[in-house]
Amino acid sequence: MTVFLVLHVAAILVCAMLGVAVFLTNTQRVANQAYLLLSLMLVGWLIHLAVGFQTSSVAVVKYCVRAATIFGIFLTLGLNWLRLSIIHTEKKLGAVLLANPVWLAAAVITSLICCTHFFVRDITFPLTEAGAMALIPEPVYGFGIFFFALYFTITLLVLIITFIRDVHRFSGILRTELQFILLGGTLGLLYGFFPAVLGPLIWNNTQMIRAAPVGAIILNGIIAYGIATKRILEVALFLRRILAYSLLTVYLVVLYLLISKFSGSLWRVFELPDLEVPNILAAVVVAFSMAPMHGLLQRFANQLFIGWESTNVALAIQKAAAQLQSVTTMDELLRRFHQIVSKAVGTDDVRILIPQGDQFVQAEPVDTGPTTPALANDSPVVGELATRETLLVLDTAERGRPTKLLTAVVKQMRQVKASIAVGVHGKDGLSAVLLLGPRLAGSIYSAVEQDMLQLLGHQLAIALENARLYTQVQDSKVYNETLLDHLINGVIAINAEGQITVFNREAQRVTGFSHEAMLNQPVACLPAALAQPLQRILQHGERLLNREIQLPLNGELVTLRAGGAMFKGHTQKILGALLVFSDITDFKKLGQQIRRSDRLASVGTLTAGMAHEIKNPLVVLKTFAQLLPERYHDEDFRQTFTSLLPHEVDRIDSIINQLLEFSRPAKPNLEQVSLQAIMKLSLKLVAEEIYKRKITVESHFHVPADAIMADKHQLQQALLNFLLNALDAMTAGGRLIVTTTAVEGSYNSLATADAVPRPYVRLDITDTGCGIAPDALAHIFDPFFTTKSNGTGLGLPVAHGIIQEHDGMIDVESQWGQGTTFHIFFPLLAKPVIETPISA
Repeated sequence: MTVFLVLHVAAILVCAMLGVAVFLTNTQRVANQAYLLLSLMLVGWLIHLAVGFQTSSVAVVKYCVRAATIFGIFLTLGLNWLRLSIIHTEKKLGAVLLANPVWLAAAVITSLICCTHFFVRDITFPLTEAGAMALIPEPVYGFGIFFFALYFTITLLVLIITFIRDVHRFSGILRTELQFILLGGTLGLLYGFFPAVLGPLIWNNTQMIRAAPVGAIILNGIIAYGIATKRILEVALFLRRILAYSLLTVYLVVLYLLISKFSGSLWRVFELPDLEVPNILAAVVVAFSMAPMHGLLQRFANQLFIGWESTNVALAIQKAAAQLQSVTTMDELLRRFHQIVSKAVGTDDVRILIPQGDQFVQAEPVDTGPTTPALANDSPVVGELATRETLLVLDTAERGRPTKLLTAVVKQMRQVKASIAVGVHGKDGLSAVLLLGPRLAGSIYSAVEQDMLQLLGHQLAIALENARLYTQVQDSKVYNETLLDHLINGVIAINAEGQITVFNREAQRVTGFSHEAMLNQPVACLPAALAQPLQRILQHGERLLNREIQLPLNGELVTLRAGGAMFKGHTQKILGALLVFSDITDFKKLGQQIRRSDRLASVGTLTAGMAHEIKNPLVVLKTFAQLLPERYHDEDFRQTFTSLLPHEVDRIDSIINQLLEFSRPAKPNLEQVSLQAIMKLSLKLVAEEIYKRKITVESHFHVPADAIMADKHQLQQALLNFLLNALDAMTAGGRLIVTTTAVEGSYNSLATADAVPRPYVRLDITDTGCGIAPDALAHIFDPFFTTKSNGTGLGLPVAHGIIQEHDGMIDVESQWGQGTTFHIFFPLLAKPVIETPISA
């Protein structure tokens, strides 16, 4: 098998596969059908050439020459059909084939002439100088060869002129497809024109036609690229790349042969053993010289097409990065990006759509007219862009195999007059959509421009995210400033360096300083009552809550309730300290008035209670006082009166003392004491009652270091009240359980949660008595409220007041018929005290 036969077989396979592949990309497109027809013509031409070259039968050679010539006649007509199918997309293939009847008739007439004796008269088999048969037979042409040459020359010229005219008439993808057909057809036909037509006419031999398959591959390959590729290049860039790679191939082949031959000669001269080393050396040199030589040849090819349009992607991306990195607001970003894209690709129709609700609306250029495009989130274009990283090209979509989705995408892109749709993908999905109209120069968006738009889309995604973050920060800043200024609380914040960063309107009102005078000033510029807490918070990490601060202002004391804390960043770096305060001076005055009014309002309750409790002993005293003159000499009467009188007087004295304890509790004399020691002493004081009532006592002191600050006498009085109430609840025996537990929490005398948890000791006094009724549980600390027949209702209120004075808190749990538990909380001291006996 000769090299030329191999070349023919390869060309046949390439043309057949390209024809089928292009047809299958879109079987309904007339241009693809016309291309398949053209490919079949080339395949028929090549097959007859290959058969004619290999046979020795004169009849077979004559048939092959005539058939190959007929296929060649129809090649120019096939190129014209392909041109018409691209221009007239609305026509079917049959209408395209009959669109030029004169040309078709001329092709038929010329074909008929080629079938006669006037075209091929005989076949000779010339011999080489050595006497062997030549590679291919030689036809002896008659007068008909001139008709074929005239037809081929005229149709080729008409075809070139027609294509050039159409290229200037149309723009966009039509122009580009016509340019590739013109390029491929011209190169292929010219390559076959010289050996098939000029050879027999000038040199009277057809041996040059053995290289005709190269022309077929060139024609079919270039046209296939222009018809079916999804990322088509401009013809100029295509030629630059083809030329650069062609020159590189020639250079590498020549370089390899020269180095291999030169080094092989040296190896033979010096009689070196390994004869494969020259080839390896040549391959290494070729490999290392490929990259630099490719760049050099590419620049050389660019110089040859210096006047052709070119897009510098790297420069456009560099300029975009430089302009977008300094953008802050969203509107400015979109405006600049619109200018960058318009200038980079050469179009005045660039629209940027951003999500708003359930659709993408145009944000740049700003246009609120009825023609402003808006794409719903579930529209075909948005849905397709959201699921793919590549952009949508209308020309490519129209040339692809039609599907339901692709048809809907094409329809919507035509509606919004977009040649390209670019999806800008952010971290949360599709963040913007770019719609671009046709280019002003009429050229297509080639693969170079598509790549550039894809890169610009990535840059826009980053810039949009930055702009959104900047906008959020600015909006948050305005929001926070507005919020702080309208707070009823004063807010002062300092940074880690101790400079004032926040000084809101209420802080200005309270302190009398202006925002401008205090901002960015050292914290020491504040009044000492405010500066010192902030400094302690920043330096020691102290936290403040519900602290009352006395602030001297204009000769008066302003009372502030303040809270503050240190604040840190997400990396736990200290950012500064914050102090929030409210002016409670008026509340203090109002509270005093309320307490005064409440005291006056409780006078009636206290008077009624005193009258009821004192009335009974007074009646007894009055009765005996009235009967005393009459029955003085009655010894039994005197003894009864003598024993009863002190008891009734003590009862009145006890009531008065308890009332005084409740209404005006003395300030406690606080000292470090052990809660366990006081509790044990209190249990000893009621030991006799515990024994009489047959009550079992369980003590569980789990906090050995239970030092608290307390007045031991007042605390003992309070604990005795709780114990006596527990004993009274257990009339028929039971259990008294006393427990201490260390807890961590925020409990104070006002029963509010402190922001800073601290250690407490919890004293639980539990009895298994009758419990407290649900409707009475809320009133057990009310004065004169009692469920006992002989109680005064002042024991628990007095105990509650004492616990409050000790910065403690009381909580109670009770179930009717099962028992009651009092939980009493006291703040623990940091260091325990040495337990010492406490005498009664």
